[in-house]
Amino acid sequence: FPSHDTRLYNMKTTRFEFSLLHQNQANKEVLVNENINLLDHLMYMSVKSDKLNLKPESQNYGDIYIIPKLSKGWDGLDKYIAIYLDEWIYLKPKSGMMGWIEDDKRLLLYNGMDWISLFKQ
Repeated sequence: FPSHDTRLYNMKTTRFEFSLLHQNQANKEVLVNENINLLDHLMYMSVKSDKLNLKPESQNYGDIYIIPKLSKGWDGLDKYIAIYLDEWIYLKPKSGMMGWIEDDKRLLLYNGMDWISLFKQ
């Protein structure tokens, strides 16, 4: 009988913890499509705002927010990236990530501890 090592079924990428495919996995295309969709939103991020203390009352598919420090309505996910893809997905930022803030035309960089402004138009 083949070994059933559960570590194979829980493998993730080291940086963003995207799920990896494993041998004999069912519905591989679903996992691949979900990961590609997340990558599509994370590359050259265009962020609606980094000032919203509460979740927006209405949102569109693909909307991205950076959750501000000490926010009240984001369940304690300060500094996280929130992406709306039919439901809210929260990602912990990684050092070196950048995002263009649409509402006030700024470029932010995550330095490993905080989002800092690099450029304002």
